[in-house]
Order: sequence, then structure tokens, then C-alpha cells
Amino acid sequence: LSQKEERSEKKKEAEGTIAKVETEIKSLEEKLKLLQTQRETLKITSEQRKKIEQNFLQNKKELEEILLQGKSRKEKIDLLKSNLEKLKGAEIELSRLKELQTEKEKMDQERNKKLETEKSLSEITGQINLKKQKAQQLKNEGEKLKLQIKKSSEIGAKCPTCGQEIGKDEKAHVHKELSTQIEVLQKELAKIDYADEEKKSLIFQKTLKSLTFDFLKYQALAVKLQGLETAQQQKEQMLQIQATLQSEEKIVLEMRTLFVNKKSQVEALEKELADLPDQLDKLVQLDQLVLISRTAQMEKLQKAKNEEKNILQKDKENFEELSLAFGKKGIQAMIIETAIPEIEDEANRLLDKLSDGRMKIRFETQKETKTKIAGTGEKGIIETLDIIISDEMGDRPYEGYSGGEQFRVNFAIRLALSKLLTHRAGAKLQFLVIDEGFGTQDAQGRSRVVEALNAIKDDFEKILVITHLEELKEEFPVRVEVQKGPSGSTFEVVGT
Repeated sequence: LSQKEERSEKKKEAEGTIAKVETEIKSLEEKLKLLQTQRETLKITSEQRKKIEQNFLQNKKELEEILLQGKSRKEKIDLLKSNLEKLKGAEIELSRLKELQTEKEKMDQERNKKLETEKSLSEITGQINLKKQKAQQLKNEGEKLKLQIKKSSEIGAKCPTCGQEIGKDEKAHVHKELSTQIEVLQKELAKIDYADEEKKSLIFQKTLKSLTFDFLKYQALAVKLQGLETAQQQKEQMLQIQATLQSEEKIVLEMRTLFVNKKSQVEALEKELADLPDQLDKLVQLDQLVLISRTAQMEKLQKAKNEEKNILQKDKENFEELSLAFGKKGIQAMIIETAIPEIEDEANRLLDKLSDGRMKIRFETQKETKTKIAGTGEKGIIETLDIIISDEMGDRPYEGYSGGEQFRVNFAIRLALSKLLTHRAGAKLQFLVIDEGFGTQDAQGRSRVVEALNAIKDDFEKILVITHLEELKEEFPVRVEVQKGPSGSTFEVVGT
């Protein structure tokens, strides 16, 4: 009884201790929860202060950039004003030169008019002179003719052509011809009239006297106007400077407004930062308290996870061994290694009949890698399953053979594989179906396929061949012939 009471007492004491520990744990959890709440609040406050501080620094930087830009703009404006002051007299000079240009243009007009008048006077004078020359020429010819008449009237006058003395009748004839020529000349002379040209000449001479052109003054104007292009360029430069100055002054005005606004933002953010206390130290202290509370829990959790990890590691090793054993390099490879020779022998036996001993196949289950293994410098060996086909020309890829030859290889390998599977299953391959297997074969190939079927017919209970080739019907003693008619298809069993 005393032992029972003692155990009961110890039990109560243990339960009390447990209850006390649970109460302490609960209190710690509540304290931890409160600390976490405080931490989140402080974190939010700290992040808010950080964002405000970043915003403050960014705005302060922008304010400094505005100040720098304002200083640069002011220097540019001062330079523009200085250049504008230098070009101030350019506009007055340009106006003066334009007046001189107008005066020069008037003198050009007078000069051109004078030159045209002189040209016209020269042309008229030339025409008058030509007419006078022609008139004088006609007068001279008339005088010559009169002189000839006078000479021919003298006694003992001779012919001007042959030099012999001419008679009275001939003299009369000569006088008449010469008189006719004189009349013609007088008529032509009467036609020559240059009175109109002389009137025009007088008008041009009067006009020339009225035109005054000061050549020395004209030259002086031309020298002064050499600076007109420079003055125009200076005027254009002045207009550009004025436009740029106006644009810069507008930008500076906008920057002043921006500066005032930005400065107000910086001052407001600076005041907000001063009013918001720095909670970083408190946040660090709370983080330390939370970390201490969490450490004990994490140690227990780590211990449990390590135990779980050890168990999972053992399971992983077991599964890796099973994966290796049942992978293609394990049991599968062993089965293939033992089955390959049997399949290869049976396939070659059939292919020998189908190709009249021309073709053979072999299986390769390993080959060298194309690249070298790192560290060794040598090529490795990998598992594979390649079918190598050869004939009297040597080894060639599958695609290098004709359709008929490909069919014989396929037929031999499939039949050999089917025999192996049924043999290993403890059964016998009873039924063989060949559907349209002769279409790719030539006549000799079809004959060999039929011979091969006859050679292996004892290995099967039934061999069913489906074909549309009429020339193959007689090769099979028993057949089912299907005929298609207008009312549908019918069949007939032949050879039973």
C-alpha cells in the first residue's frame, strides 16, 4: 500500500512538473508570438523609413542635378547675350548696305540702259554707213560709165574689149548700152534711203546725252557692298542666337519652378525622416530573441530530419541496386546476351534459304563511344543493339538493300524472334500469318519465299498467306479465293 501511495505521489509530482513545463512552453509561445508581432511592426516601420530615405536621397540628387543644369544654362545664356551684344551693330550695318544695294541696282539699270542705247546707236550707225557706202559705190560706177561714153565719142576711139577702132554704128550701140546701165544704177541709187535711220540715230544720241553714269561712284558702291554677305550672315546668326536665348530663358524659368517644387519635396521628406525614429537597433534585438527561441526548436527538428535522412539514404541505396539490376545493363543485358546467338542462328538459317546463301546478319551488342572518356584519354564501350547485314558485296546499311531484300531480312528476324519467345514460354509456334509479303519481291524472290515457307511448314500447324498476286495461287495447294461481284464479295475453298 505504501508503495502504491509512493507511486501515486510520484505520478502526481510528475504530472505537476509536466503541467508546469507545458505552462512555461505556452507562456514562451505567447511571448514568442508577441515578439514576432512586434518584430513585424518594427520591420514595417523600418522598411517604411528605408523607402522614405531612398526617396529623400533620390530627390536630393535630382535637386543637385537641377542646380547643376541651372548653372550650366545660366553660363550659356550669359555667353549668348555677350555674342548678341557683339552683333548688335550688324542689323544697322545691314540696313545701310541694303540702301546702298538699292542705289547700286538703280545705277545698274542706268548703266544697262546706256549700254543698250549705245548698242542700238552703233547698229543704226552701221546700217547708215552701209547704205552710204553702197550709194557711193553706185555713184562711182555711174561716173565710170559716163567716162566710157565720153571716150567712145572721141575720134579714133577703140573697143575696150578687143582694142580695135570702132565705127559709127558700133559707137551708137555702145552709147545705148552704157546709157541703159547708167539708168539702172540711178534707179538703184534712188532706192537707197537712210533718213529714218538718221532720225533714230539722233534720238539715241539725245538719249545718251540725257543718261548720266558716275563710274567712280559705282565702283565705290561695289567695294562697300562686298561686306553685304558678311552682314547678312551676322544678321542670321543674331536671329539664331535670339531664338536660342529665348528657348534657354524659357527652360530656365521652368527649371526654377521645378527647383522650388523639388526643394519643397526634399524638405518634407527630411522632416518626415526626423519625425520617424530609427527602429533598426530594436529590430536587431528582437531578431536575436526570436532566434534564441527558434534555435531549440530547430535543433530538435534537425535531429528528427537526420534520422529520417538516414532511413531514406538506406532506401535510396537499395533502390539504386534494384534499378541497376533491372536496367538495360543488368538482367536485360544478360537475357539479350544469351538470346542473341539463338536468334542470330535461326534468322541466318531462314535467310540462307530466302537469299540462296547470299545474305547473312549478325547482332552487335557493344560498340566504342565516339568521344574519349575524360581523364583516361581512351574511348569507352556502350551497350547497343545493331543489326549488321552482309552479302557478297560486304557489310551495308539496311537502307542500302532493295525492298525485296529488306523484306527477307525482316521476315527472317521476326520469325526467329517469334520461335525464341514461344520456345522460352514452353509452347510451340502453331500459326503463321503473312499479309501481302510478296509485293516487293521479284519473281525469283517470290519463288525463294515460297520455298522457304515449304521448308518451315512442318514447324507450324497452319501457315496463312494473304496476297492479291494471281501468279502465286498455284503455289499453294489449299486456298480460299475471294471474288468481288456486284452484289458483294464471295469466297470458295479450293483444294480441300
